[in-house]
Amino acid sequence: MTVHSADVAILGGGFAAWVCACALRDRGVAVAVLHRRQAAAGPAVGEYLPPEGISAIAALGLGDILDAPAHRACAGVLSAWGDARPVRQDTLMHPGSRALNLDRAVLVRDLAARGRSRGVGTVSCSGVPALGGRPGAWVVDLATPAGAAQVRARFLVDATGRSAALARARGARVLRQDGLVGLAAVHAPAPVDDSALRIESLPDGWCYAAPLSGDRLAAVFLTDAVGLPAGQSARTALAAERLRHSRLIGPHLGSARPAFRVVPAWSQWTEPGAGPGWIAIGDAAMAFDPLASAGLTKALEDVRRVADTLASGRQADPDRLAAERAARFAGYRRGLATAYAAERRHDGPFWARRRAPAETPVQDAAARLKSTGEAGA
Repeated sequence: MTVHSADVAILGGGFAAWVCACALRDRGVAVAVLHRRQAAAGPAVGEYLPPEGISAIAALGLGDILDAPAHRACAGVLSAWGDARPVRQDTLMHPGSRALNLDRAVLVRDLAARGRSRGVGTVSCSGVPALGGRPGAWVVDLATPAGAAQVRARFLVDATGRSAALARARGARVLRQDGLVGLAAVHAPAPVDDSALRIESLPDGWCYAAPLSGDRLAAVFLTDAVGLPAGQSARTALAAERLRHSRLIGPHLGSARPAFRVVPAWSQWTEPGAGPGWIAIGDAAMAFDPLASAGLTKALEDVRRVADTLASGRQADPDRLAAERAARFAGYRRGLATAYAAERRHDGPFWARRRAPAETPVQDAAARLKSTGEAGA
């Protein structure tokens, strides 16, 4: 058995995991990233990073990672929401004056390369790691391509995304607030001269599209899981039809006919999101509706807090953190309700649920997606 030791072990292999690993390593903390080996689920969709997100990643000393040519400067946001007339908000009119449409896969790859070059340990595993030990002396057993391995660490970070695998193993509950899912695909070739992020409401949901480098367009149709048809072909047909009827997105899709995949997009909250010797960050702590355009920025703020705390030799205060996150999530929910309420032109079930949200069907919708293997819980 191979044994690895670290001050902090991070479970997960995505954006939050590698940003956290780099930030901790830059502060002199010994870090190991434990990530599962998985087949690619399809091309990663584009991700809009607003000016505040760019400032947040720069504050962690990682701003230059955004200079890769795979990422495209974003001119602003063009939206048709609450009114048939599109409204444009140029990036230059906001503090920071810079936004990006990211190639998510390239960003994670570059962050992982940066972390490894700075001495971050990495363990690729199959299956679910087994957690043992105690706070301050955790033991994680896992299977790797080279055989059994064990990671010993003083502190654990859950960066497993919406699955919140570590938090669940510590007895936490993941509470979903709605049943939103996205049907996502990257269209190519789909040249778009105007790099603005496009957002448009539809009778049974809404859509957005981010122009990427290389004449690609990441397009997503968002709706409730309870209204999805069964089967890949039917869902692809639904998303393609809705996007092609979008006035802001349809004309830019070109002739490509990519397959759409289902991705979770609901709001959720992990309770508790921290405990003695561990903490959840990013979507493992709380996940936001894409309408907020705040997922990456939220993860970066979590990382800053965790990195500063652990590098100073202190342990995160679970009770104080829980109170701060509860206030933050409540503020997010109020803002989201205001945003959905601004659209009064549509009266279908999708919009009715968001004007008077019901909690009961949410778990059923998530369970339905989980049973098909098309979206993580």
